[in-house]
Amino acid sequence: MRHIYLLIITLFLSVNAQNNVTVHDVVHEVKTTSIMKTIRHLESYGTRFLMAPNRFEIANWIKGEFESFGFVDVKLDTFEISTQRWSHPITGRRIDTTITQVNVVATLPGSENPEDIYIIGGHYDSYTDNDDLFYVAPGADDDASGIACVLEAASTIMQAGYQPKSTMVFIAFAAEELGYFADLMGSKHYAYEAAARGDNIKLVINNDMIGFNRKPIDQAFVFVAPTEHFTGINNVLNICETYGSINYVGEGYSGGDLIGFTEMGFPGIYFEEGDFSIQQHTNYHKNTDVSANIDSVFITEVIKAATAVLLSMEDVITSTAETAELPIKLRLLQNYPNPFNPGTSIEYQVSSTENIIIKVYDLLGRETKTLVNEIKNPGKYKVYFNANELASGVYFYSLIAGNYAETKKMILLK
Repeated sequence: MRHIYLLIITLFLSVNAQNNVTVHDVVHEVKTTSIMKTIRHLESYGTRFLMAPNRFEIANWIKGEFESFGFVDVKLDTFEISTQRWSHPITGRRIDTTITQVNVVATLPGSENPEDIYIIGGHYDSYTDNDDLFYVAPGADDDASGIACVLEAASTIMQAGYQPKSTMVFIAFAAEELGYFADLMGSKHYAYEAAARGDNIKLVINNDMIGFNRKPIDQAFVFVAPTEHFTGINNVLNICETYGSINYVGEGYSGGDLIGFTEMGFPGIYFEEGDFSIQQHTNYHKNTDVSANIDSVFITEVIKAATAVLLSMEDVITSTAETAELPIKLRLLQNYPNPFNPGTSIEYQVSSTENIIIKVYDLLGRETKTLVNEIKNPGKYKVYFNANELASGVYFYSLIAGNYAETKKMILLK
């Protein structure tokens, strides 16, 4: 099986049939200077909160960037969201209104299979945990880093003159930070509309928080998490290792801007930095999430890998040499979000039919809640933990199945 993967990777290094441009040629054009320039520009808006008046200015700036790269088909995709179910996480203040939002969508038509669509995206809105909703929210990592990936991939593809066989769509999503509490995030809006149109979306690559790293570069890693409809994660990891020089882990959170696509049955993968935790990323949703805290070498490597995946997977997915996914292993994944308030999702995998128990304990080892206690068939599962009645602090959650046990730490921060 490994030999087949290497054969596929070798094929990726071959020339683009239309214009003798390789994936390597495109990846070589990824530049740290332009990546950081994009992040600093988005940071300079002060806030990109979805209710801020400057959201239209920001969307038009992103549109102008795509057009400056040479894209002809660039659209501002407007939609409405309702905030009636949202309340501020600190003050509890509710806002009940309907707000116009704008996705920015740039399309590069495919030369051979234009009906097949590959998407790369990130969200451009930002947010900070402050009682003033319009407080400074530079959002350099969350998620100017993701937009830098989308723009850099678009720029390098056009600069290299690469002509994809399938249609490539580059999207800057609006309104991610309201998450589950908005009727439609920008990504959900697009996914629902795509399903209604009957779009043949082969893969969605989401980039959210890919710039923060405090490890030596040879120890740094990024999560590359597949959604339930995607079965080619081993191929993706091989591509990442071929074109990027950091470590890639095929697990992690696969929600956020992939939620709507997953609901519509579209496959996706989620790139996210490995250092996202309360101990490491103290700038998350804070006014200190600035470009000075971005690891420019790390993010450049992640963007190289994401760009290579975008261009390479059209060959893998359409190839008869694509292999099946490796068997699922029994494992417990890290909860997300973490830290959380008041709820978080815990994903786990079951390799054979057996009784699965998942329990939550406090710092003293006292059991606080049983989340799962039932027989599960092989597959991937998710359980939601609501800690509304618990105090802030460190908690542990454990998966027990026969003689197997695995425990992870999570932090409730009220």
